[in-house]
Amino acid sequence: MGKYDVDFDGYEESTGGYDGEEPKRGNYPGALIQLNEHTAGNGNESLRWVFEITEGDYKGWRGYLYSNMDSAKWRTQEITKAIQGGEEKKMSLDPGEEGDREAGQNSKTVKKAQPVRIRVQTEEYEGEKRGKIRNVLPDAEAKASKKKKKKGDDPF
Repeated sequence: MGKYDVDFDGYEESTGGYDGEEPKRGNYPGALIQLNEHTAGNGNESLRWVFEITEGDYKGWRGYLYSNMDSAKWRTQEITKAIQGGEEKKMSLDPGEEGDREAGQNSKTVKKAQPVRIRVQTEEYEGEKRGKIRNVLPDAEAKASKKKKKKGDDPF
């Protein structure tokens, strides 16, 4: 068989993933689940960030953001600040190679990322309303509960 010949031995239809409605405009608790290198159609190199809503009616919904260090350094800084719990510390990002989902999911950056708030806005694309991530913000609630746990405030 050639490199791109496809057969269906052992094929099972996928049952995973999000199968609900698009999220309405708002802020949702989320997590960084994948980070990969990306090359845009014009040849510009960037990062592809994948976030997932972690609670509520839209739990499991995934959204994507792209950033680069040339024309959108602010976006990379905003996301990096959010995944560091709101701190503005220098951070070396560790994206997986483009197209390697497993490497993107196992990235050191993903493993260290703290919970975030995902600001979703609804937009129309080819006649359908879709949720799109507009901003990624630190999750103040998650940070506050983490501090309580560290201080030993848990009565049990």
